[in-house]
Amino acid sequence: MLRGHSQGIPIDTGMAQSGHVTSLLQSRCSRRALLGSSGLATLALAACGEETNTRQFAGGPQTPEANKSPALEIELPSGGSPTALPTRLPVSELLAPRGVSQFALIAHPDRLMTVDLASAETRSVWSDPDRAIWAVASTLSAERAAVLSAQSGSATGWTVDFVEAQGGPVGHVDLGTHRGTPEHRPDAVTSGKGGMAWIGETSSVAVAIPSGGLKQIFADGSQVPILPAAAAKRPAAVAVTADAGTIAFVDQPSGSEGSGIYAGSMRAKPIDPIVVLPADRSGNRYAHGLAWIASSGRVATVIDREELGNPQGDLFYIETETGKPTLAWTSPAGREVWSVQSIAVSGDGVVVAFLTNPSNPETRKPSSVWLMQIDGSAIERFELPVELSASRLVFSPHGVAASGLVRSGEDDPELGAVFLVSTAGAVAPLYLETPPATPVASPVASPHASPAASPEASPSPRAIAKD
Repeated sequence: MLRGHSQGIPIDTGMAQSGHVTSLLQSRCSRRALLGSSGLATLALAACGEETNTRQFAGGPQTPEANKSPALEIELPSGGSPTALPTRLPVSELLAPRGVSQFALIAHPDRLMTVDLASAETRSVWSDPDRAIWAVASTLSAERAAVLSAQSGSATGWTVDFVEAQGGPVGHVDLGTHRGTPEHRPDAVTSGKGGMAWIGETSSVAVAIPSGGLKQIFADGSQVPILPAAAAKRPAAVAVTADAGTIAFVDQPSGSEGSGIYAGSMRAKPIDPIVVLPADRSGNRYAHGLAWIASSGRVATVIDREELGNPQGDLFYIETETGKPTLAWTSPAGREVWSVQSIAVSGDGVVVAFLTNPSNPETRKPSSVWLMQIDGSAIERFELPVELSASRLVFSPHGVAASGLVRSGEDDPELGAVFLVSTAGAVAPLYLETPPATPVASPVASPHASPAASPEASPSPRAIAKD
């Protein structure tokens, strides 16, 4: 593991989850009572049966009713606007600081960088050329992070490393089965799946292992099973409430299906999850990105639809107790179709930030950061000067930071970048990584090559208001 400062251009400019969330199982005497008292709503994303007690157990046997292919009943809002809701926030309130993150994270395929959002100081805090990063999580302040990695080119040899944002390892944990027990291998593992979320104020993370199963991993090396691989065969995104009481996760039950969303109480482990959103039987819809909306009992997620060719990601809010999905944002109809790539929810549950990229990557259009009122109609769009991949969004005292990777050329490695949407509504590049310098012979007798001129920061685009 390598640590130290990273090359780049710091440019001076000058997700938190909080609150008590009602546990899914607190108001029920048993899981059976919960399943018998609520049905999956036939709304928006999928029709999942009538209001009966046909709720299915995660990983359990499926009834004939559950095996029916859900009918799609999506009514897309026009112009990409959210569902009409009361009390529109003024722009100043939409842009008000709503987070405590001190750092932005940039996850390269084999290294993790941190960028101080106040000073733009950048560090490489984790690096291993023989391993590949699958997921990253951090505390609310992002002062400590965790990295889920595997051997390069494989889905084996999982490890979790805990690191400080300002440099220095905290803990290294090998995720393995008991000696003599073969490692679980599902019939399909898709690159980029798996997930991780920090658990409340603890020094532990919930890890969705791409090859199967969920675990709670502590920095001291302790491992607590959350769900076995047999019940979570291909888990992806995961989120834990601020009080560490409830977990939600995405899972793909079989290689021929899409993914579904599941949730359960963390009070006892292994958990006994319920189905929040059934897996898509057609295999055309996959959930990614998952965040609890404060104490509302809802999660925000992105559903990728692949039936029309290039995946198009739409933003949904889903009631975890009823399974009711609400379409919050979709791309407006037209020649340019946009897809939600990453999301973050403010700790007070008032604002959601999301980043969109063109559904067709060949267009090379720049990304946009959107700030949208969750229970209201206020929405603002901020266009970035570049297209970000592997993007992450965080709420900070300085505004909303968007970090990720920028393509520098067809055969060149992607470069890290951080942009800040300030509380004043301005967009500024906070950090732009420079490509490795090519050695050039010096015209004088000097052991060092002449330094290359630093490129200027791109001008800050103006916010584009969305009525």
